[in-house]
Amino acid sequence: MMVTSSPYPTHVPLMRMHQAALHPWGIAVGLQVTQTAPSELTIAEGLAIDVEGRMLTVAAEGQTPGESGQVFVHNTSPGSLVEVPAVVSTQDLAAGSYYVTLAVAITVGPDGEVEGRYLFDEDRIVSTPLIQLQPQASLPPDDTAIILATVVVSEDGAMSLSRTGRQLARLAAGEVVVRRSTLGTPAPESVGEMVSGRIGALSGGGLQVTVPQASDRVLMARDDTTAFGDLTVRAQHVRVTDGADQAVLAVDTEQKALSIDAELSSLGGPLRLAGGQGGEGVTEGDVRIGTSTHRLTIGVLTEGVEAGEVRLRAQGGMQRLILGSDTTDVLSIQNNQVGIGTLSPEHTLQLGDTSASVSLSLRGPAEASMSSVFAFEEVEGTTARGFQWVHDTASRLLKIVSSEIDPIMTFDRMQGRVGIGTLTPGAGLDVARNTLLIRDRAGASPQVRVESQSTLQPALGPPIAGGESQFILSDANGRDEIVLRSGRSGAGGQGSLHIGQEGVERVRLDSNGDSYFNGGNLGIGTTNLELAKLVISSSGYPQIAVETAEAGGVRWQFGGGSGAFAIRDADKSAYRFWIENTNGHVGIGTTTPTAALHVVSNSRGIHSVVQGADAPGSIAGRSAVSGFASSDSRLGMTGVRGFARSPGTNVGVSGQAVRGRVNHGIVGRASGGETNFAGVFHGDVRINGSLSKSRGGFLIDHPLDPLNKLLRHNFVESPENLCLYRGKLLLDANGTGEVTMPDYFAALTKEESATVTLSAIGTTPFPISYAWNERHTGFSIFGVAHAEVSYLVLADRDDPVIRRLTQPVEEEKGTGECERGQLLSPEAYGYPPEMGVSAEIETGIEEHIDLPAPGDNQES
Repeated sequence: MMVTSSPYPTHVPLMRMHQAALHPWGIAVGLQVTQTAPSELTIAEGLAIDVEGRMLTVAAEGQTPGESGQVFVHNTSPGSLVEVPAVVSTQDLAAGSYYVTLAVAITVGPDGEVEGRYLFDEDRIVSTPLIQLQPQASLPPDDTAIILATVVVSEDGAMSLSRTGRQLARLAAGEVVVRRSTLGTPAPESVGEMVSGRIGALSGGGLQVTVPQASDRVLMARDDTTAFGDLTVRAQHVRVTDGADQAVLAVDTEQKALSIDAELSSLGGPLRLAGGQGGEGVTEGDVRIGTSTHRLTIGVLTEGVEAGEVRLRAQGGMQRLILGSDTTDVLSIQNNQVGIGTLSPEHTLQLGDTSASVSLSLRGPAEASMSSVFAFEEVEGTTARGFQWVHDTASRLLKIVSSEIDPIMTFDRMQGRVGIGTLTPGAGLDVARNTLLIRDRAGASPQVRVESQSTLQPALGPPIAGGESQFILSDANGRDEIVLRSGRSGAGGQGSLHIGQEGVERVRLDSNGDSYFNGGNLGIGTTNLELAKLVISSSGYPQIAVETAEAGGVRWQFGGGSGAFAIRDADKSAYRFWIENTNGHVGIGTTTPTAALHVVSNSRGIHSVVQGADAPGSIAGRSAVSGFASSDSRLGMTGVRGFARSPGTNVGVSGQAVRGRVNHGIVGRASGGETNFAGVFHGDVRINGSLSKSRGGFLIDHPLDPLNKLLRHNFVESPENLCLYRGKLLLDANGTGEVTMPDYFAALTKEESATVTLSAIGTTPFPISYAWNERHTGFSIFGVAHAEVSYLVLADRDDPVIRRLTQPVEEEKGTGECERGQLLSPEAYGYPPEMGVSAEIETGIEEHIDLPAPGDNQES
């Protein structure tokens, strides 16, 4: 037999057919693409199969031992051989998307295409794979190039790498038989293998997995036996059947339905469960959730007279069935009791517990002929008796009726009215009964009684005539406390209100008789009753108004407002009396009092008269008007101030005291301050009478420094009432001169006893003298020629007024000015102030005013 050598091995086409048939093209192993620099890719060694079954080997070791493996790399420049792992540069690529591909290198020669790359320098063809960067748009559609990765180059030359398009090789076969090693029994008599299962094609299309024995399992798991991510089955129908190919579990992905123990076409609904249990006496159902001791069972009867019956039961443990939504338990059933909103119902039906509010809604059809009924009935034989709540949609009423009375109570939802004994309530509460009683417990006396056409005689008020209507409130002991009557005229009047305390009438308001209040304090607009028997509180003025009934009567208003209490003449819109609550100022005729008592009048401001005799032995007497001002501050205080203004003669403050043993028309006192003035007069002061003082003088602003100093001079005192006349005179050539006195001099003074004091003016003294004329109307001065003389005339008053007012120079005490033992200035002689005359006078003032304690800061 002769064997002919062929230049092309015969096994190569067979191998390619084998690989193309069993391994659809792609990457078999390796060929990882890595970005190793900003513009550089590295392809690792590996193996791929192209669409024609050709193996593309990228190996780090060549065919000759010790030789490095090589591949052709071609992007934008002619291809060149590089060693594995191959490095590819993207530096000169334009912006865009590229595939990194692996293919067989082809050389076109005279005899056609030859696999491999022709090397001109070596004049030979090298069969090495070709790695290229090809724009996505220009990739040939013949699948001869295998995509390893995708590269995106941006405008600035930056490169990003992704696995988009990377293709992996697969396996193709009609059936795959999976075998496992076996060990004979007893071991180790034989070692072999047996079939564990088959993965093959169905004759009608599709894929099936089979195992040889019933005890074999089909398991999908991770190598380390832990759970893997998701298991997704894409199919229209998924069936799990028994040995007879009857569906046990079926899933229809189009209808989104799950069927248990039934074919998908036999039942409707997303969850389909064939039933046959749940009949009378059956405790288990077709669906059981839980354990054998604690479970929920659901049963549906599909046949017989009870077909369609569904039962849910909680079995084991507490045997409580709970329904809820989200995380809230809504309905609970246990021990023949149903709870809504509670897990522990204590009654056959219980709504809610103490943790939250509940509501119950009974709804029925809206047709006018329909009604909703909620009944509480007892059945005896075929007769039902009891109560019903009826929602009448025709009349829009809710009625409470009984088998004996229709209606007992009516609720009108359109008018918001309630009726008792009537279907047409005419008010918010309409009671169509003669008597209404309210009591706190059964058998007790009623606390509230309402009667129409009453003949009952209450304990409060006068006897009724009969036929009147009454409203009676009683206490727990049955004693009437409040009685309200209305009805026919007669004893008790047209209408009256009677309020009692322990059965005794305290308040009566009668529209046709006397009314009175005979209780504790009474408040109007307030509950603070500590101030008085009658307390009125209001946010506006006035609180009280009084109107006289006769013709021409005056309407008066009383009350507090704007921080004051006022009395107002409503007819003339004038405030007659005003008290400020901030400082206690009282205004008469003014609403802005600036003093403790501020009187504004177009006639006499204040007229005060004190009448009656003092008690025996009283010295102080009485004060018609007294004023007191005290303050710890340095501000000036005024006890009594008067102001009068008119075109005529005005009197600001007037004081008169008569018919007393000692009378004081006006008394002023000032003490306790740095400077004290019992009286201050701004203007001229006229005294028609004597002026007595302890000291006197004038006080003016200092002429040389009026802003910073005062100037004080004192009076010249004398036991006589002296008149003083002074002047200067220039003597004539004879050394004489005449001085003429005023024409009233003789009538005013004791002229015969008048004296003249002369003084020579100049550096040279000289003798001088004087002589009165006969009528004492003047006098002559005698001296030296052309000399200047000053004179001073002193004369005692002797007019009628001074003669009437003259007081003795020395006087025994106890005759008018003061009593023996009293002092005008006790402090000057070391005696206490209480021994002074002014202390007794001030005691009379203090009898009529409340003086504050020393140190109290009070503004008056």
